[in-house]
Amino acid sequence: MIILASVLAFSTAASGDVCLYGLYGASPEACRALQKEALERVASAKTICDSANSEVEWNKNSKEPVGAFTAMRGGARIAMKGFTPLYSCERADLVVKTVYDSASELVTLAVTDAESGDNVFREERSVSDLSSDVTRTATHFQSMRSDALVYKIAAAEAERAKAKQEAFLANLPKHWRYVRKCDTTATAPCPEGSEADVWVSGDFLYETSTTNNTLNGGGSIRRETECTVKRGAEETTPWTGDCTYRLFWNSETTPTCTVKTNETITTISAAEITGISQKVDYAPLHQTPSTCPVPSSENQDFRLTPKDQAAK
Repeated sequence: MIILASVLAFSTAASGDVCLYGLYGASPEACRALQKEALERVASAKTICDSANSEVEWNKNSKEPVGAFTAMRGGARIAMKGFTPLYSCERADLVVKTVYDSASELVTLAVTDAESGDNVFREERSVSDLSSDVTRTATHFQSMRSDALVYKIAAAEAERAKAKQEAFLANLPKHWRYVRKCDTTATAPCPEGSEADVWVSGDFLYETSTTNNTLNGGGSIRRETECTVKRGAEETTPWTGDCTYRLFWNSETTPTCTVKTNETITTISAAEITGISQKVDYAPLHQTPSTCPVPSSENQDFRLTPKDQAAK
């Protein structure tokens, strides 16, 4: 989801340990976690209150700033828009607290999660006009709430898409066939590729196949292939892993040779599975004395189609 990705792209907005929404983390990763949690808390919150601990600080040798509490309450009302306001904070989901330091000419508006006490939003600013500055901080929290609602919608959509993808992978056809690359100008039909079983379990795709070939001069060789590739971290990231080839001569039950290569799955759909596989170099078999095959320095593309569609 592009929207969700943009909402969660916090590292580009973080500077040092200062995250979005006035939160603080030790690293960009910490910021992402804090901001995600803050968005979730604000998106799910239904009720809010204006803290009785909001306060005005001033030099006791001076007079109390006139109208400060009125301006602060006005800002709190703006911050509480969209939520159900409660007079008591005992049952509220969020708490708004405003502190005006007249001596330093600073005003701070903080919104906390009532259950944990953690900040979900905090802004401190120099005061040029208290009413205007409190209004601006409250409006900035309302912008954060808009981000939270967008995040909630995007997260729900991403969750639905993930569930749909998981259901698709769970019901993926099991029996597949490799598609051979044949000369399209030839009159003879292209031979069918070898069969393979494919299934997905959790974050892994498994692929197994067995082929039998007759050797020159008699005898046979059986090749058993087992591949295990892990899902990419993101939807567009390829699945990567490895394949193990076991070669059995004639009717032996113990493999004579074992070769392991890299495997990448680039696309998975109901119609095909495509990827890139590291080749096996069989040249050592033809040497004197012969030795086991080895992983090749070359790769090859491959394509699988469901067995009942392979001929289409």
